[in-house]
Amino acid sequence: MMPYDMLTKDMLRDIFSGKKGMLKLAMVKFISVPKYDELSVKDLYDKVIQLEGMAQFFPDSYPKGRQCDRDFFFNVLNTFHPEIMKELVEYALKQRHAIEGGKYELESVLANEHWANELKAMPFHAKVSAMTST
Repeated sequence: MMPYDMLTKDMLRDIFSGKKGMLKLAMVKFISVPKYDELSVKDLYDKVIQLEGMAQFFPDSYPKGRQCDRDFFFNVLNTFHPEIMKELVEYALKQRHAIEGGKYELESVLANEHWANELKAMPFHAKVSAMTST
């Protein structure tokens, strides 16, 4: 289950001494997680590793410039805390698809009333969201 590049000498030592653990593939609840910024291993790792039962499946440290394998991280999280995994994906989807989402406010284009009407009158079928300014 654990990716080869995460299976270091130190991790093996911890597994064989009982300090760390491994999962049988049959126990893992696999999940395919969208590659969104909101679902970044780098941002979530420190919080998730503190959840009950999580730390025992991850190395105490990683080589410089390396981080946990993304698929491994989310599969272990989904195995032990599926409700949290579901909430994370729902939150990310909401942020991605809501114009009010923090990231999209910075990427949105604000159109005044004149341009909003011009865009609405154009004969193309692309979805255009126009907001009017005051």
